[in-house]
Amino acid sequence: MSSLTGYLKRQTILVCLFNLSIIEHTYVHIMGNRIEAKEKSRKGIQDTALLLFGKYGYHGTSIRMIAKESGVSLGLMYNYFDGKEGLIRSIFDTNYTELKAVLTLRTSAGDNDFEKLLERIFVSIEESRSFWRLYYSIKMQITLNDLLVNDLLKIQKLLITEVELVLKPYKLSNLTGESMLLYSAIDGVIQNYLSNPEFPKQKILDLIIFKYSKLNKAVS
Repeated sequence: MSSLTGYLKRQTILVCLFNLSIIEHTYVHIMGNRIEAKEKSRKGIQDTALLLFGKYGYHGTSIRMIAKESGVSLGLMYNYFDGKEGLIRSIFDTNYTELKAVLTLRTSAGDNDFEKLLERIFVSIEESRSFWRLYYSIKMQITLNDLLVNDLLKIQKLLITEVELVLKPYKLSNLTGESMLLYSAIDGVIQNYLSNPEFPKQKILDLIIFKYSKLNKAVS
């Protein structure tokens, strides 16, 4: 009798453990879906905000307008972002991370060619045109420039650092100056390309590539 009782207890424990594993798996699955849905909703709000900022400007776009166009309640908006300033900062953080990932592909592949760097930069431009238009428009607005100065400088510093990395192997008497010169040229091409569809982007980039292809690499 005692052996039967012990057997039943063990079976009961096994059933309980099995049920607990099912509950845990279901909970993880549900939470995973919720997190995925939340991130998708968050990204949708950011994309909508970018479009509205581009159409009406930052000051002309209210958080209520963004919520309405995104199809979410105003209360839910504040669950995701700390107001309009928090939203635009999150947009800059997201795009900085994406830009850094694109540029890091070049570094991780061991490719320090500036031609490849230009290619990577313009991949980011093509994939995130709305953001880059916002980026340059904000640089020209004093009030917004003050609000997002650290975000603007972070992106600028990333680009300058990457430019300096590709020029480092070359014999340059003034690496910092040449890096700023090349960055300024790239920056100018981007601005003109975004504002004028007829701008001969590739011709200008080819001239930049031709200029730096003449540089003699330092003896390793």
